[in-house]
Amino acid sequence: MLRISTPSRYTASLANQLLTRISSVSRRTASLTSLLVLALLPQTGAAKQNNDLWFEPVDIALPRQMDTGLLTDNLRYTLMPTDHKGVAVQITTAFNPSLPTILNFETDQQAFDSMDELKTQVEQVSTNDQNVSLVIVGDFRTGKLKRTLYKTFADNDGYIEIEREHSQSIESPAAPSFEKLTINVTKSATSISMTVLSNVDLEDSKKAQREKLTRDISNRALTHRLEQAYQDKQIMFTSINTAETVVFHEQIMTTTIVELSSEMDINNAYLVMQEAVEDIVNIGITRNEFKEELVYIRTDLKEALDQTLLQTASDISSSVINQDVYIQPSDKLMFFDYHIAHMSETDINETLHQVWGEASSVHVSKGKHEEFDSALNLSLSK
Repeated sequence: MLRISTPSRYTASLANQLLTRISSVSRRTASLTSLLVLALLPQTGAAKQNNDLWFEPVDIALPRQMDTGLLTDNLRYTLMPTDHKGVAVQITTAFNPSLPTILNFETDQQAFDSMDELKTQVEQVSTNDQNVSLVIVGDFRTGKLKRTLYKTFADNDGYIEIEREHSQSIESPAAPSFEKLTINVTKSATSISMTVLSNVDLEDSKKAQREKLTRDISNRALTHRLEQAYQDKQIMFTSINTAETVVFHEQIMTTTIVELSSEMDINNAYLVMQEAVEDIVNIGITRNEFKEELVYIRTDLKEALDQTLLQTASDISSSVINQDVYIQPSDKLMFFDYHIAHMSETDINETLHQVWGEASSVHVSKGKHEEFDSALNLSLSK
């Protein structure tokens, strides 16, 4: 107990004021001490949540119904309950993501009864890769399925040791050169292509999603410009496509491929292609073109709302392997409507210049054997 004596020269009221001030300071000190202790305590809840994610946390959240975690140090599960009947399972490895193992069940009970088969499938692919993704999508109870998975994969010491031993022998490949990347571009006797590298923001943030949308619109606009140009020149073609591929940490490779009906049109088709690319980068797209592309994209996004279980599982697996945040189709449509409300054709024209105008050169492929680097005439660009 704190006792204060009051000499004769201090009044009782003054002593009470002093006691009140000391008590207030004591309470504030205790509060600050509590805050300091809380700040020094490990944030186990937040840390666990971050460890359960396959990507760096960003300002885009996973669907609330999704559940993900690690069954072992190299086996990740991702559960996505839906209203669609049945259950689809996809097992994907980082070593060979293009050849997943797929299992389909008509009911959730069939999936529960097939856990031993599922474990066998996982163990078969696990010896070839250190990272395995197990994605399950469908009509099931998440809690029950998660308990069953942990029970099934509880005794996996040998499996983990195999993977650790295997992972030590794998070396990270060096980043390929631009020339080696263009080797993978599809070539035929009747095809021409233009490929360019550009620096972009590849983080899974809302800002990066907006930038990707502007690139999608610009790629579609270029494709439609080429279609119209070839029709005007009466050059027959079977397909035109412009798409991007992530190749480095901060770079994408944008490729426009035209498949012609006749090998005889290769040279003329290339000149038309070069002129169309230069024109759209120098002058840009119109307001009407911008609106038309929005209609096409919205139609595609609405059609994607009715995905099959296997399509959903494939999209989730791709996100896990590429370490991207998974965005479900309904959220993609929501983000699209939000971004275009603050977007115009000016944003698309800036993106066209960023992708095509700032490149040092464009790699061109004509026919099956002719390849060269070319500089676009962008003297009129911004």
